[in-house]
Amino acid sequence: DNTIIDYKGADTDYIKVTDGTNVTIENNFVGPIDNYDAFLGQISDDTWYDATKTELAIEDVADFAAFIEAANSVDNFEGKTLKLTGDIDLYFEDVTALADGDPITFRPIGDTQYGAKKPFKGTFDGQGHKIANLLITGKNSYVGLFGFTTDGEIKNLVVENAKVSGRVGVGVVAGSPYTSKFNKITVQGHVEVNGMSYVGGVGGRNAYAAWEDITVNVDETSYVKANSIENGTAYRTYVGGVVGFNGEGGHSFKNITSNINVEGSTCDVGGLFGIAHYGNKFVNCVCTGNVYNYSTIEDDAYETGGLAGVWHNGGANVEFTNCKFEGTLSAGTEVAFYNNGLVGRSYSKTGTGKLIIDGAVVVNSVAEFVALAKADIEAGGTELAYTALGANVGSLDGTNF
Repeated sequence: DNTIIDYKGADTDYIKVTDGTNVTIENNFVGPIDNYDAFLGQISDDTWYDATKTELAIEDVADFAAFIEAANSVDNFEGKTLKLTGDIDLYFEDVTALADGDPITFRPIGDTQYGAKKPFKGTFDGQGHKIANLLITGKNSYVGLFGFTTDGEIKNLVVENAKVSGRVGVGVVAGSPYTSKFNKITVQGHVEVNGMSYVGGVGGRNAYAAWEDITVNVDETSYVKANSIENGTAYRTYVGGVVGFNGEGGHSFKNITSNINVEGSTCDVGGLFGIAHYGNKFVNCVCTGNVYNYSTIEDDAYETGGLAGVWHNGGANVEFTNCKFEGTLSAGTEVAFYNNGLVGRSYSKTGTGKLIIDGAVVVNSVAEFVALAKADIEAGGTELAYTALGANVGSLDGTNF
């Protein structure tokens, strides 16, 4: 009773109080607490935040806690840069050791669930450091290390060991990355991601900016899962090993690799992306994880792919260059997957956009080839290569077709 404990120099990662309540913890050490606001209150460095600075360093978990408090209450950090100068351990790897009853759950940065609803608009530069042992439970939407980001950048960051659960917009790094760029991001260790729809291993819903050098390299028991059936109604799933849903427009996704296994209940189930939206380009993308769509409905099962579950043909073309799938593809019913299993079928049966893989327009029938070829000739196209399920069927020359 009334014991003062100095954590400095100690080897243990936590202290569990099993009897009595009269314990004082010094040096910003977090002990067994039952909610995240209490966690922040315990360890936050009240002197860290300075609204006048455009660049702030995050050295330890106390600084990180102060950053979270500021981001979710008084500052969206627009035009400012946050730099990690050391690794951060969130202490949630063994949640039963940290709390009695319900485990502690992390409150996302740029949290849209509470109060001010502030998206994070700054630049977060991990400088190669890692944030470890992230835990988010419950059924909130737009959850991850960051809840909602926009008009900024997340870069040079490693996230190691994460268990993230939510409803819509669920990802390890961001529930909704939206218009922020993502660059040089690694997710590693053991990872479990669960949600209802728009679920990804890195980002959940709405990636509307460039993504480059993204790696998901996890242990073989890791997974991303989405069950989009609620109360007997099946909704679109949009689940991917990296991003659940990338938005339309001229966005690029380059040097993307993932080995995480992906499972989805209905459609839009992809090894890297739930959907490849129109106008987007994918370069040097590799998936080695396994992809399983457990729908027994044939039309839904066709929207399964090693790279993307579905591609949107409602506008500009979708292009894949030097991309490959080396995992296994399966569904709850036996189907012949589209496009050699690389990309699921098109979103619409009437869209005019084209799927282009390594410079060749993909066609799935002779009738489709003839229709597209005639349209290209009428539009003045020449020497356009076509491929049928990966087998080259020749080129089009407007002078002799």
